[in-house]
Amino acid sequence: MNSQVVVNINSELKKKAMTMAKAEWLTMKALLSFLLKWYVEEKIEIWAKFTSFERDYGELEIEELSEEEIKIINSSDKLRNAPNILSQLLNKKWIM
Repeated sequence: MNSQVVVNINSELKKKAMTMAKAEWLTMKALLSFLLKWYVEEKIEIWAKFTSFERDYGELEIEELSEEEIKIINSSDKLRNAPNILSQLLNKKWIM
């Protein structure tokens, strides 16, 4: 059984993703299905890194990290390295 998913995505982001997916002979439906499948099968981990809080993230609410949380992240190689690990995994799965 399938279920429909409706999301609001920035138009420019959607356009770029559709162009990239089309170049790989993928539909947006296939791309999102792959990502969701890999995520629930724990084949990928999703991490976010905000390099600038000056950007407009729409309705996304960003909570500043406390000094204690920053110390925890900086004291852990795994947490500090998470953005690189995600990039490597995405490259291995040919998602660029």
